[in-house]
Amino acid sequence: MKQETHIYFLRHGQTNNNKEGRMQGRVDIPLNEVGRAQARCAAQRLKGIGFDAVYSSPLSRAVETAQIVTGLPVQEINIEPRAIELGFGIWENRLHAELEKETEQFDILWDKADQYVPPQGAEALEDLLARVRAMLQDLTARHRGGRVLVATHGGVQQAVFTIVEQRPLRRMWDDFLGNCGCVAVGVQGSAMRVLRVFPAVQMPQE
Repeated sequence: MKQETHIYFLRHGQTNNNKEGRMQGRVDIPLNEVGRAQARCAAQRLKGIGFDAVYSSPLSRAVETAQIVTGLPVQEINIEPRAIELGFGIWENRLHAELEKETEQFDILWDKADQYVPPQGAEALEDLLARVRAMLQDLTARHRGGRVLVATHGGVQQAVFTIVEQRPLRRMWDDFLGNCGCVAVGVQGSAMRVLRVFPAVQMPQE
């Protein structure tokens, strides 16, 4: 009988862009002190699991989160390009409040994702789903029956929910997890299920 592989998709800790309400995407913004404290709390949540492998998005906020949570040096964290955040193109680094006033596509992205037209330089949601699906399949094949941590981003987590729960694209952003929230999924053959959802780590400073 095939063994089930458990993959934990952990969102990075807070950055200043998160705090200021800016679109982040693929801009390489480091964790702030709250984000590092959140990662230390996430380490306590996950300390009894015993990961067989640790992966991270290439962006520094995810890599540092993985380091803090696992205690591993950066050399032992596998960089996984497909775990990078959804690209927002010309929206990146812009304030949410500004984009809400400038373009209806900003609200459509969150409320009617099946009608979303990406701005210049951005990634299509269908492309995000395709690369996350491929990553799920590859990690499962590579670590069959094991436990894997992937430090990643909100968009990737929502793609995981959408794929595993077979959600319509319109519902992609349901149950959005905040900083250092985590979704664990089990994969066995073609069957996938959500094992557990850890909510965002809330800190008194927030």
